[in-house]
Amino acid sequence: MPSVSTRRTGMNVADILTALPVRGLTQVDLVHLAHWVLGRGAQVVPSYSYSTGITLTTGGGTHLFRFRTRPRYQALERLWFLDLAAATNPATALVEIPSGATAVTLAGAGARRGQMILESLGSQSDAEGELTVEITPQTNSIIVRAISAWEVPRAALTTSTDDDGTEETRFNASQAMDETDFTNVADVLADPTKIGRRVSLFQWAVPATVGGSTSTAFALPMTNASYTPIWELPLPVLTRKLGRTAVTGTITGKLYAWVTAGTADIRFNSSVNGAGGAITINNGTPAWTAAFTHTVDCDDFASADGRQTSGAPAWDDLDIEVRKNGGGTCYVASASGWET
Repeated sequence: MPSVSTRRTGMNVADILTALPVRGLTQVDLVHLAHWVLGRGAQVVPSYSYSTGITLTTGGGTHLFRFRTRPRYQALERLWFLDLAAATNPATALVEIPSGATAVTLAGAGARRGQMILESLGSQSDAEGELTVEITPQTNSIIVRAISAWEVPRAALTTSTDDDGTEETRFNASQAMDETDFTNVADVLADPTKIGRRVSLFQWAVPATVGGSTSTAFALPMTNASYTPIWELPLPVLTRKLGRTAVTGTITGKLYAWVTAGTADIRFNSSVNGAGGAITINNGTPAWTAAFTHTVDCDDFASADGRQTSGAPAWDDLDIEVRKNGGGTCYVASASGWET
């Protein structure tokens, strides 16, 4: 089975010369690099903080956090990190990842305690979907300070056309090679959605459902009749550089939101690339919005920190903005964004 290295490998490009054959050992270096990128795992929920934290009280039942992303196919497991503290010692909580899974009892002690839960995935998929965390306080109230998750690195890949591993023994010295030996690694190099895709540029969530019922206790209330950012500060973002001359990429976003009356318009606004097209919601119960997309800066390899170097280098700061129409309130409980 094709192995995945624990460290990044590379190939000597000086060994590749026009009109001359490329050695099998050089080819296998390329295969190992592809395996490392495919199998090392991606951050599906970048760590985000609630500043002083949000307090989940006992007696309220379950508190459901929702995230959305398009993961990489190679993931078999996810490792979740929860930063919990006790409002009053001792404090415990039942945690289900995903919602409906067997509950794990975690404790919040003193100021804070970082805890990990391993989620085994029932099947592999790179389709967009929802990730959930359900927390039920048991003994005293629990303060949630941060949540994050990343895909557990693989030790090996299969040679299926989805897992995209390439059999290294095909490139042994003195062994003939044909085009079928390169099928998976060639597909990976030719398809930018398969390698290095940034599956989460940002994630943020608070419970929209408490005790099985819709709750506005934690969601952000938006009432302004003009476009207003949902957060106090924008997010610096960069996508991958997918072409030699590319200076921008595309980001996709969704909110878990609802309105009490009227409608609400939602859009991205970039400090470099301006405002994007808006989508409109009118649902009276919490739901994921339709996707909204926008152009943002991509990596600049000539820059030490990745920022575009044309003009005065600056981060592309991204806001998510909401405009409320027809009175009432728009509540936002989750915001997710990934590279398109």
